[in-house]
Amino acid sequence: MTRRPALPAPAAPARFHSRSPSCPPLSGVVPGAAAGSVSGPASASVGAPPSGAAHSGPRRPLTSPRSTLPRALAALSLLALVAACGSVRESRLNPFNWFGRSEPRAERVVLPEKPADPRSLVSTVLSMEVDRLSSGAIVRATGLPPSQGYWDAELVAQPVTESGTLVLEFRIFPPVAPQPQGTQVSREVVVATHLSNIRLRDVREIVVQGAENARAVRR
Repeated sequence: MTRRPALPAPAAPARFHSRSPSCPPLSGVVPGAAAGSVSGPASASVGAPPSGAAHSGPRRPLTSPRSTLPRALAALSLLALVAACGSVRESRLNPFNWFGRSEPRAERVVLPEKPADPRSLVSTVLSMEVDRLSSGAIVRATGLPPSQGYWDAELVAQPVTESGTLVLEFRIFPPVAPQPQGTQVSREVVVATHLSNIRLRDVREIVVQGAENARAVRR
């Protein structure tokens, strides 16, 4: 009877112990490092330069001289714009130089030539205002004829006088047939006209003139 050779005893299974929080980390191993990589001490910072290394040269400035040139040009342009605005503000071309409402004019302006407009002057100019615009000004006036039924009213500009006065005659057609007088509100007529900056260049006074009175705005 032959004996069978004895089989070797099975190796004991490897036991893996999970490292408890109390166990200190292995020296020279950085947690999370890839296998086979060489790691320095755990206290070393990744990517930091050596402690004994010195800078190779002076630090470069954060802003170069070229980057400040556009800012300087922008500042000079802004100063030039402010100076130009100041000169335009005091210029006669600026419609915003016309301030306040109209005032009664002591005397009507005597024009050298007789106007060819067949319409008659409105009896009384009640009010006059100058609305300022960037393109010039709008002159608005309210006239009072003697009765109702007056029509086709217009501010007719006359040539500017040597003293810089622009006269706007309040012209209007009378009614075709007799009309009742009515109340003052029912007889009031409002008319307006636009004056450009070029037209106002040499003007120092605007006068709206009727048959009995005139009102003016000065600057």
